[in-house]
Amino acid sequence: MDKKSHVNVIEPLRGFAALAVCWFHFTNGQGLLPDGWLKSSGSWGWLGVECFFVISGFVIPLSMYSGKFRLLVDWKTFFGKRILRLEPPYLVSILLTVGLWYLSSIAPGFAGKPPNISFLQFIAHLGYTNAFFGYGWINPVYWTLAIEFQYYVLISLFYLLIASPNIKISFASTLGLAALSFLPISGEFVLHFMVLCTFGIVTFQQYVGLISRKIFYIQMLFLSAISIGSLGSIITGVGISTALFIAFVRFNVPNLMSFLGMISYSIYLVHVPIGGKVVNIGKRFAHTLPTQILVLLLAFVFTIASAYMFYLLIERPAKVWSSSLKYASKN
Repeated sequence: MDKKSHVNVIEPLRGFAALAVCWFHFTNGQGLLPDGWLKSSGSWGWLGVECFFVISGFVIPLSMYSGKFRLLVDWKTFFGKRILRLEPPYLVSILLTVGLWYLSSIAPGFAGKPPNISFLQFIAHLGYTNAFFGYGWINPVYWTLAIEFQYYVLISLFYLLIASPNIKISFASTLGLAALSFLPISGEFVLHFMVLCTFGIVTFQQYVGLISRKIFYIQMLFLSAISIGSLGSIITGVGISTALFIAFVRFNVPNLMSFLGMISYSIYLVHVPIGGKVVNIGKRFAHTLPTQILVLLLAFVFTIASAYMFYLLIERPAKVWSSSLKYASKN
């Protein structure tokens, strides 16, 4: 990989964001904990999703820039790379989620809704189109993957504008994309979160030298105003912090955070069907604070262990397949 296209702080950020989402679902989504400090500690973990949107806003155009992406020549390669990278783990996780849902539903003491998945609902998952047809998601994290895929479509169309060496063009197109967040559209569509992606986009522009640091700060001010107006101050704070962290923080990544970042996609995919099941089982027996903490720790242990196996068996081969596709300029 081109050294310029690899930013070592991305991995710990991904690991942190994935763990935050896990903590949110384990503490607030399974009915294990009563109201109190432990449950409250995870109440903001959903913001890890917003962190992921900023990371994608940065990473995707950076990889396109490194590959000298050209829309008419490289769009098939671009989508081929994204599909090979993300679809195999995603599809296997769907089968895992459905399989464990059915198995747990026939186990004694099952607490939850029985499986009720229609054929059309299942098919809609294959194209990330559930929101378009009003179907629910089998795994509650999948809606964010749909947002990501919609972002890939948009960035492929607007890449030449946001990566233009003409500052007026890149500035105007980036702000135009950010302003789409003002549209009265559901949060299941990328336009609602587009300003978060543009935090990552301007960070990409500054990182590769398309804009100066002064222009970067000016754009961040404009984007912050748009973000506060469309998404609120808390989400804006996450967006700004993530962008500035990517832009200016440089350090040697600790092995643990590097490891968690490496398997963060697998953690994200399996933490509900694996860790969530641990919490679901544990809450039948954990009625004191120490036992509840133990259940949460076990949920993380099972999640990380299963995510690592999932990474080795499914995600890593998918990454290899994806990297085997080269843009025309690299052939």
